[in-house]
Amino acid sequence: MTGTAAKLNMYFMSMPRKLCADGGRLSVSTQFFVGILSTLAKLTKSDETTLTRKEMREEWGIAPATATRSIRALTDLKQLEKDGQSTFKLVGGEENGKQWHCPTELFTRTFKMKDDDGNVFERTLTPCTRLVYAYIYTKGDIEATYDDIANELGIDASTVSNATKYLRWAKLIRFPKYYVGKNRYVKSKIKLITRWVWFKAEKKYRSRLKNGQITEEQEQEEREDYYRKLRDKAEKRAEKARRRAERNIKYKEVAEEITSVRALYFEACDNLAKRAELGEQLNVLTAESVQILEDLGLSEEMFDARYYVKCKACNDTGRTDTGAQCSCYNKRKRGSPPGKAKEGVGELNN
Repeated sequence: MTGTAAKLNMYFMSMPRKLCADGGRLSVSTQFFVGILSTLAKLTKSDETTLTRKEMREEWGIAPATATRSIRALTDLKQLEKDGQSTFKLVGGEENGKQWHCPTELFTRTFKMKDDDGNVFERTLTPCTRLVYAYIYTKGDIEATYDDIANELGIDASTVSNATKYLRWAKLIRFPKYYVGKNRYVKSKIKLITRWVWFKAEKKYRSRLKNGQITEEQEQEEREDYYRKLRDKAEKRAEKARRRAERNIKYKEVAEEITSVRALYFEACDNLAKRAELGEQLNVLTAESVQILEDLGLSEEMFDARYYVKCKACNDTGRTDTGAQCSCYNKRKRGSPPGKAKEGVGELNN
């Protein structure tokens, strides 16, 4: 299939987040290159993607040298198979998992900017700046330190600081008044400016969702997947709390002693005096265990996944006690891309 990028008329591309965690091996430009290929493959429902050098340059703003370096790096890592000059196939299902969503207009648009000194100039966004915007766009309005963003994206905190500066000058984001992070350790509130055309595209897609243009089967699958991810996240947080407590030698010793004494307590069912003695010992050990956990900033409730549920009405199952569907279901989080749209990318820049 030729002319893929031009025919699809996409508003968004999606880049696997796991690539960012491995940012030391792949440059940001290469990460975006993988995202473009995986998005095109997903929309065409084909394992192979045909993307010419001309399309790379005009539709995605990728210089030939950048494309060559990306292809070489991915081929060396055995993440990409190349068939001919323009046909690519990703290896390993990189399109799966959580993703960062980036509006395609950011790849080629030249933004008018005005810096803090009042100087006006025009500039396209660098790959790192696009990556930071993709992070903010996907998560929505955020409150985080530059270190938090940098760690999640696999880049340096100074790069995040510089990117937010240019995004602010381009009027893509804003900081609420009197609340700008002054260094990498101070949380910054960052809000999206939603006057851009890609937000209109997303609004149109949400309207289509609301009007029932998605089948009942798709709706049910999305609902089940939504709650399953919430439960998995809660279980991971509970397991993380348990591992953190067990790394404390004193807590581990006390927990093992509690288990041993509790077993003796239930065995001494006919010896009331012995049970009373063991019961008192259990109380002392339990109090000691609670104190150790408090010193660690933990509690026994945090070892149970139910402690982390997002909705107490349904415990993240989607169903209330009466069996009715819970109202907490969020069909589409802010930042999810609408995918294929009617208007072409070229019209976005008008």
